[in-house]
Amino acid sequence: PPPPPPPPLSPGTVRWNESEVLALADFALDEVVGANGPLGINRLVRTLTNGTLSLDNTSGLAPLVLTVPLPPLGNVSLTLRSLKLSGLDSFAVLQLLEPDEHDAAALHSRAVLESLGASATLAISLQSEGSSVISPVSIELSLEAALTQVKVDMLSRLVLDGSRLSSYELNQLASPACLARCVSLPLLALNEAGLHLHSLVVSSSGEVSSLRPAQRLAFAVPAAAERALGDAAVKLLGNVLANLAQRPCEPPHPPPPPPPPLSPGTVRWNESEVLALADFALDEVVGANGPLGINRLVRTLTNGTLSLDNTSGLAPLVLTVPLPPLGNVSLTLRSLKLSGLDSFAVLQLLEPDEHDAAALHSRAVLESLGASATLAISLQSEGSSVISPVSIELSLEAALTQVKVDMLSRLVLDGSRLSSYELNQLASPACLARCVSLPLLALNEAGLHLHSLVVSSSGEVSSLRPAQRLAFAVPAAAERALGDAAVKLLGNVLANLAQRPCEPPHPPPPPPP
Repeated sequence: PPPPPPPPLSPGTVRWNESEVLALADFALDEVVGANGPLGINRLVRTLTNGTLSLDNTSGLAPLVLTVPLPPLGNVSLTLRSLKLSGLDSFAVLQLLEPDEHDAAALHSRAVLESLGASATLAISLQSEGSSVISPVSIELSLEAALTQVKVDMLSRLVLDGSRLSSYELNQLASPACLARCVSLPLLALNEAGLHLHSLVVSSSGEVSSLRPAQRLAFAVPAAAERALGDAAVKLLGNVLANLAQRPCEPPHPPPPPPPPLSPGTVRWNESEVLALADFALDEVVGANGPLGINRLVRTLTNGTLSLDNTSGLAPLVLTVPLPPLGNVSLTLRSLKLSGLDSFAVLQLLEPDEHDAAALHSRAVLESLGASATLAISLQSEGSSVISPVSIELSLEAALTQVKVDMLSRLVLDGSRLSSYELNQLASPACLARCVSLPLLALNEAGLHLHSLVVSSSGEVSSLRPAQRLAFAVPAAAERALGDAAVKLLGNVLANLAQRPCEPPHPPPPPPP
């Protein structure tokens, strides 16, 4: 019987056909990568392996052994000694995780490989169990096949509990046991799987058998087998998820304690006349559009555009990430260009809080931002004979609007100690660090709207221009983690400064003669 219609989704479930995160991920997977995008799988495979992947004991492949009991004869062992695949750079179609218009939990994936050559060396051995009739047997077999139009079309239903996921802290998002509680995979269906066979050659001990049909032979996985494979995969993955979900989930980080009462000598920002004057200067005289407004200053200094590259004194920024067993991936920022830096709609800095005397709010909204960058991506393999070194230069251009940041900090300043300093001590970072602590830095809101994204490399261009702008916000867990990391970093800086010697005060002047 046909499968029943999918059950309705609960309100907190992620609806993939409305997900802006998936829209961006699909652009990356299908357009930037895909079959022939700027980082297309064909190009990557061609660069990494010259289109051919060879695996044997010289490339670090341990022989794969499958042993099957065959009573009463004994045990039959199949050992894959080597495998060589060619044509891995001939993808005609590669579409991953495409949403479905009618089923909000469904995801389609499809791949078509135009040609695939496969050759393998197998060892087949039979070990009899105490039988004097059957002698041990060992045969080495070589197989070569030429295939075309290797197709796989798959439908999955991935049900993700977005409500629970959004309640997680960052440490829980990195825990497989926590994630398994949010995910179920009720359907994995193989819609189509097939290939065309052009030739098959089997040889052993000098004996060769060849199948070279006058017309290519087309094979498709029968519908019953497709359903059985899908059901088996759902059962297997369901068991994996169930076992993971039974493990203990990481407990969330405890909420921060309420701020302690301020000591009598601490500066109370919501009563500080100095801060009131500073706020007037920062928000009204400067601000977004004041007499010395940031928009006007940026427009005058840079014409609204900031370009950074090696001609402007920017040293290339390099990030190296180990990626075992392939090697090390290096990302190098060669140039960066930002436009629209003169489009601030809001710029409010260090605003005091009515209820917390140590709290300071800051908020910025940039109406439009254009960003373009040139990145070099390189892969250096570590002694691998399978993977060749890779170097790819990538250009990115993005058009953003409504770039927002809203931040809360608690800046505790010991006014009593500060007022006791001489002028030379006020200019000493080591002295000032003894007066300051930053127990909280919280990102209340951070987000943007994406209007377009263009990625290009070696003449291949992929463009994302959504019919409606895509809105992205930093998840609450990431906001908290970023704030905690910033507090820890700045706390370490202040602690290191405070350990340095503080300037001694100037000696008092001698008494008048």
